[in-house]
Amino acid sequence: WRDWSSDVCSSDLLRFFWQRGYVKQLLFCDFLVCDKNPRSLNAWFYLLVRRIGRRKTYLWGHSKSRTNNTRISRLVHHLMNLFASGIFLYTKEEASNVLVKKGKIHIAPNSIMFQSECFVNETTNRNNIVYSGRLEKSKDLEKLIRAFYSTSLPASGTKLIIIGEGSCREELKMLVNELGYASHIEFLGEQLDSARLGKVYASARIAVGSGYGG
Repeated sequence: WRDWSSDVCSSDLLRFFWQRGYVKQLLFCDFLVCDKNPRSLNAWFYLLVRRIGRRKTYLWGHSKSRTNNTRISRLVHHLMNLFASGIFLYTKEEASNVLVKKGKIHIAPNSIMFQSECFVNETTNRNNIVYSGRLEKSKDLEKLIRAFYSTSLPASGTKLIIIGEGSCREELKMLVNELGYASHIEFLGEQLDSARLGKVYASARIAVGSGYGG
């Protein structure tokens, strides 16, 4: 076993992982939602043990593997579905791929918000481009930065605001410095305050989404 972090262990051979902590609390709580990831030993453990104790355990994730959609992978996902009390999926299209009892599937898109948070501030000067998400290779943010760099938007006062953390943060900041656009591209890091996020998005002319849909 090799430590990924203080919270996660992994086997390089099998690529399984176990997240430490809160086991007792999670075993006996009334309602639990687990990551729908067959490599998560935690998910299997809680699904099996809590089923014996007749406690509700739900899965949240994709209906199938995005990178390894083999027959065995589909079978393992189906087995997880059978043990779960219910399944939260991102789209109705994904739900059509799952063979479980009617009423067991619930659709929950990524962008769940309170109605009070859904409004447009008409008085704000919207002149920026905002990206919010993980700063990882799969998000292809280098392409976004270079595309922004190739336009006349920076000269007109538009800023590219990047919200989030990830393994590529320093690499992306170096690219911005090399292009000479540090004053036009801001890295705000992790932002968990909804009021602060609201102010940033209120200044956005364009909101950029990258990576997998859902």
